[in-house]
Amino acid sequence: MCVQNASAASTIAPVAKRLNKIDAKVRAPSTARSIVDPPRVSPTAVDVKAAWMERIRVYRGRRERDVTVNLFVDRIEREFDDRQRTVGDVIDAWNECAPVSIRTSATIASLFQGTLTLNTMSSSASFEVSRILRDGLERTLVARFPSRIRRVKVRVAGPTAT
Repeated sequence: MCVQNASAASTIAPVAKRLNKIDAKVRAPSTARSIVDPPRVSPTAVDVKAAWMERIRVYRGRRERDVTVNLFVDRIEREFDDRQRTVGDVIDAWNECAPVSIRTSATIASLFQGTLTLNTMSSSASFEVSRILRDGLERTLVARFPSRIRRVKVRVAGPTAT
């Protein structure tokens, strides 16, 4: 029985030292007490642990997920705004310059590093668009946007292309 008490005392001693240090840090700014103040009680290990858990609960807890559609709509709106800002005037020029027959079968996919990429629904539409581009439509687009468009690339993207 004495051995257990000795081991319990040896494990409590370091905790008591740490608590005394904490108490000393807390008391350090104002060592003078008024008569009205109640005597300070040093916090127990459980109180310190509980206070620590309460402080970190904000950071460690699971965040509730926003299940509303607002985030989804905001993201789509941001994507459309970005696309309009980057290729909006090119789309307008494409709709003005391109014949109606190829406007329905080809769509503007991207404009990246001077390459305007067009998606077509089939290989026959790709051939038709390439032929019209070679006949002068590519030169017209490059002349209209000399600093943005250097070449036009056509690719077959299937019926799901937008």
